[in-house]
Amino acid sequence: MFAHIVVIAALARDVPFKPPIIPTPVDPGQQASPYESRLATPDLKGSEGSFDLEGLSYVKTRFTIGADLSGLNNVTSDNSDAFLQHVAADPRWRLVAWDGAIVAFKRTTQGEIWTVPFRGYHEAKNTAWRAALRFSPWKPGAPWHNSPLVSQASSMDKKIKISVFTLEQRPDLQAVAMSWQGPVVTYELYEAAREVELTQTVNELSKLPGFMTLATLPGIEKTGYSKPGMPKNGVKEGEPTVGIAAAANGQLDLHAWIHVPGRGVTWARILDTELAPWEEAAVATGTREIVGWGPKEDSLFFMQGRFPVPAGKHMSATVEIWHQPDGGEPARIGAFPVTIPDR
Repeated sequence: MFAHIVVIAALARDVPFKPPIIPTPVDPGQQASPYESRLATPDLKGSEGSFDLEGLSYVKTRFTIGADLSGLNNVTSDNSDAFLQHVAADPRWRLVAWDGAIVAFKRTTQGEIWTVPFRGYHEAKNTAWRAALRFSPWKPGAPWHNSPLVSQASSMDKKIKISVFTLEQRPDLQAVAMSWQGPVVTYELYEAAREVELTQTVNELSKLPGFMTLATLPGIEKTGYSKPGMPKNGVKEGEPTVGIAAAANGQLDLHAWIHVPGRGVTWARILDTELAPWEEAAVATGTREIVGWGPKEDSLFFMQGRFPVPAGKHMSATVEIWHQPDGGEPARIGAFPVTIPDR
C-alpha cells in the first residue's frame, strides 16, 4: 500500500515556460527495467521450438481451460476508435504506447486510487500478474508476439491450451501467459504463483465479458465514454487535481484528474523550488499516457504513472501536466503545487 499520500492540489500559480522533454513511446527491449523488479515477470523471450527462454524459465506441464471471450468481437473497425476512447477514459485501464503497440494495462485500486506499475505487472510476495488489451500488433520480435510460452487462441475459441512454466529466478513459482485475438483487439494475461490455481486469471476472465458488452455500447462520442461501462466515480467534474505517493522500491506514483482538449499524449513534468526540471526524463517516461477526453470542459479523466527517483527527504515542488494532441504541438495544460514525499 502506498505510504505518504500527499497533496491533492487545485490548479496553482503560473510558472515560467520552459520547453519540456517530449517522451517517446516506451520500448523496454529485453533488458531489466529500472522501473520495476523482474522477480516474477519474465520478458518471455524465446524462439519457436525452444522453451528455454535463454535460461529464464522452463515448461513444466500443459492443460486446457475454458473461457468465453467472444465479447472481443464487439470491437470492429467501425467502433474501434470509440472503444479506445472509452478505455482511455476508464480509470481501470492505463492506455500507453508500449514496445511498438498501443496497449492498455489493467489497474487495481489501493485505497481510493487506481494504480498499475510501469511495466503493467502487479507484484506481491509470491504472486505476479498482468492483464492487457492490445489495440495494435506487436512489432516483429516483441516477446508477446514470438514466444512459444504465450498460449494463443481466437476470440471464438471456447478453450485454450496453456503451457505452465517455472521461473528460474523463482523456482517456487509457476507461470502462465495467454492471448486471445479478436478482429481488432487482443486480450492478454500473465500470472505467476506458487500453485497453478489461476486465481487472478479466472477473476479477470470473469470480468471481461461484462466489460466488453458495456464498453462498446453506442453513444461514446457524446460524453467520451460509455456511462454504463464506467465504474463508480470513474469520471469527475470540477477543478483538476494532482497527487503524489511514495511507492515501492524508490519509486513515486503520480495520479491526477485532468481535462485534455482531445486525443493525444499526456505526461507530467516536476519542477523543484527553483523551477528547474527534476528527474525530467524518468517522470516523462513513467507518466506518458493516452488520457481520456470528452466534449464537456469540466469532465475530469484519470491519469496515473509510476517512475523511479533518487532517495531523499520530502520537498516542495510543482507538477506541470503537458499534452500533445495527435498531429499538434505540446502545450502545458496545468501547474500544481505538491509535496514530494520521502523516498
